[in-house]
Amino acid sequence: MLLIPGLELRNAHIALPNPVPDDDEPLIYLDVLETVGKLVTAGAERVHLIDADGAQQGEPVNTDIVQQLHQQFPKLAIEVTGGVRKIEHAELWLDVGASFVVLTWKLLRNPEATGHLCAEYPGSVVVALEARDGVVMNGDGSSVAASELARLYSDEGVAGLFYTELHGTGERTDPLPAAGRLAQASEIPVYCNGGVHDLNAVATLRKTPQSALAGVVVGRALLNGQLDYAAANAAIKKC
Repeated sequence: MLLIPGLELRNAHIALPNPVPDDDEPLIYLDVLETVGKLVTAGAERVHLIDADGAQQGEPVNTDIVQQLHQQFPKLAIEVTGGVRKIEHAELWLDVGASFVVLTWKLLRNPEATGHLCAEYPGSVVVALEARDGVVMNGDGSSVAASELARLYSDEGVAGLFYTELHGTGERTDPLPAAGRLAQASEIPVYCNGGVHDLNAVATLRKTPQSALAGVVVGRALLNGQLDYAAANAAIKKC
């Protein structure tokens, strides 16, 4: 099981909320190469990058950063999401050095394009699923089990699923059990978005069903010092 740092890219830096409330500076910015370098030294094998600028502009923005990371850390698997609204956007990320690109519903509405991308870049396409206790809501009000979608995407050649558990305002739902159940039912790897904030949470990954996960993406806890990557990575390797 992989512990995957989730990092938000803004203005060619890694951005995270300022721990000290400040209306003038709501975010603090870290050097990308330095931050990722420390994570690689601590044992990171894969990173999940969110192109926040790209998500706002509707097209890839931080491609230079990904290219630099690929050149600096050639053995690091780089997964990218954000601003991928056309098949050309996904191809661009993969061409500049990303190992994986995460497709969201805006591109998945064109299944023919998705199948073409899987064929052109085998093993590099990950699909994002946003669900509530394993159920994905469609735009028309209907719903479908995430496990059913997993079977469809597996047939198309998708390399993995990126599961996010939706919750209402004020709710805090542990995404690990639902993501684990999906992993048990899926023939392709499932990665959970969040759910690990400290070493106690890492320990729960040994339990069923979350022990079936291929990896967990952890973001802010790694950057604000709440979770030490080396210690957490050593613990997760036992799962």
